[in-house]
Amino acid sequence: MTSFVIDHLFESTLFAILMGLLTLCFANNRASVRHGLWFAASVKFLIPFSLIVAAGEFLRWETAPVVRLALAWPAPAVSPDIIPSDLRLPTIFADVPVPDVIAPVIQYATPSRDLDMTTLLFAIWLAGIVFLLCRWTLQALQLHAARKASTPATLLGHTDLPIPVRFSPTLFEPGLVFKAWTTPELLKKWWAPASFGITFVSCEADVRVGGKVRFVFKHPAAPEPMAFFGTYLDVVANKRLVWTNEESPDGSITTVTFEEKGGATFVVVHDLYPSKDALDAAIASDSTGAFPEQFTALDALLAA
Repeated sequence: MTSFVIDHLFESTLFAILMGLLTLCFANNRASVRHGLWFAASVKFLIPFSLIVAAGEFLRWETAPVVRLALAWPAPAVSPDIIPSDLRLPTIFADVPVPDVIAPVIQYATPSRDLDMTTLLFAIWLAGIVFLLCRWTLQALQLHAARKASTPATLLGHTDLPIPVRFSPTLFEPGLVFKAWTTPELLKKWWAPASFGITFVSCEADVRVGGKVRFVFKHPAAPEPMAFFGTYLDVVANKRLVWTNEESPDGSITTVTFEEKGGATFVVVHDLYPSKDALDAAIASDSTGAFPEQFTALDALLAA
């Protein structure tokens, strides 16, 4: 019974790990998909796979057989005259035939690998559970400490939130910064540099692979609004954004990465131009010089 329970726990753990990897693959899908995967893992824990249990019996190590080595050599001839009289056999044994070949048997027992595979797998499973419990406990303590140090606040100027919001001096993940890059209402508050004299007319961001992004600005000196638009090539929540800039044939491909380090979110922006001439033209037009002012406005928005 114990062996069956251990096998079942090990199988359920493997199945849960597989479901965890699948949920990472479906991170951009609906939450119901990930819920279905974890529900399947729960069902597996309640209903063991009898076939996997039977296959687990083949994982045991067999004890190595004993190796016997036989050595044989001719017995040397011994003259009775050289045997002392007190060591000679009685006459009654004189006619007993003596074999001319002595074949001693030397037995070598190979060390047995008498290790129960079930015990080994249970030890690995138990070590994994202890590791996860320690990790979750550490994260819970960090979260508790940060929550204790937090203060009530509004989120990026929004007060009509269904749940209370608190600000902490420590950012657990770049989710807040990522939201500022992907929410049109928030983009309008920091994307347009004030020194450029431009203001938003409209802001659209369908943040998904293949989705469109379109910013329309107006300037007092421009007779018509200016549109900047492109397509999202890669979207990884809280990690990475990649989009094209299609307003001109020489438009760049913009990549933005978000990484949490030491309680802060590091944002790296990379523009890839199709040629050196296109890059030189962008630098000459000062279209690449807006980032310092934009990031200053973003910092102020996040701290509001």
